[in-house]
Amino acid sequence: MPLRLLAIGDMHLGRRPSRLPPALAHRARELGPSEAWARIVDAALEAEIDAAVLAGDVVDRENDFFEAFRELRAGVERLATAGIRVFGVAGNHDVAVLPRLAGQIDAFEFLGQGGNWQVVDIGVGAEKAALWGWSFPMSRVSESPLAGAKFSRRPGPNLGLLHCDRDQAGSSYAPVSGRELEGAGLAGWLLGHIHQPDALAAPHPSGYLGSVTGTDPGESGARGPWLLTVDGGRVREVTQWALAPLRWERMEVDIEGIQEPEHARDRLLNWLQELDVAVSAGYPSARCPRTAGGLHRSLPFR
Repeated sequence: MPLRLLAIGDMHLGRRPSRLPPALAHRARELGPSEAWARIVDAALEAEIDAAVLAGDVVDRENDFFEAFRELRAGVERLATAGIRVFGVAGNHDVAVLPRLAGQIDAFEFLGQGGNWQVVDIGVGAEKAALWGWSFPMSRVSESPLAGAKFSRRPGPNLGLLHCDRDQAGSSYAPVSGRELEGAGLAGWLLGHIHQPDALAAPHPSGYLGSVTGTDPGESGARGPWLLTVDGGRVREVTQWALAPLRWERMEVDIEGIQEPEHARDRLLNWLQELDVAVSAGYPSARCPRTAGGLHRSLPFR
């Protein structure tokens, strides 16, 4: 049996989408991170994954403790009941609140507390993987978490779980260089902090997971967790589950040669239909009740 890990990027529980069109403004909560997390849990249960890992900034702010506690606990407990382990590290947003939440949720396995690297083994049958995690010890960290770090290889692919600012030497948010990541000797890096996802691929997935849903027009494109399938001692497949309840898109529609305003509208509608088909085709085959009924889309044009 292969080992299946679901990697989840910046969630920011407690945040609401901004700059929504008036027709969607009253639905901000159901289009935000809380709904994205609920969808992820539903899909993870349906797909029978083995473990879920969260790459920091699970909670948006300190004063979101109670809302995040209710939602995070409900999801973690549902996963744990199905035998799915849940791991996470703290980012700069939830450096104080996530350890407290983890202390109240028995099934949540918090890694790397106090800025110390911690490793945990994950396995199903003969397949093994090792997850190395590091958490922010304070809201600002100016030194690289990889400075002086040593990773003793364990069975299966060894993956790093880290919230950091890549290739930004002057950053106060755990700056690391791409060269450091490559030289660490791990099979891949599951990164949080930057909301734009990278193009992760097997056998060495390394990059930003991205946010779980776009919370403003600047966060366009597909959003959602990444499924990593470990088989034969290596990562064989990496697939993004575009489960976000809200998707923003920015594209240019060519109106050259248009003579009448209604012709521009027709061209825009044709483009929207093409986008709708493309977006729907990109969603995972594993469907859950929350996603089967349709998708919410907000498409701002300027």
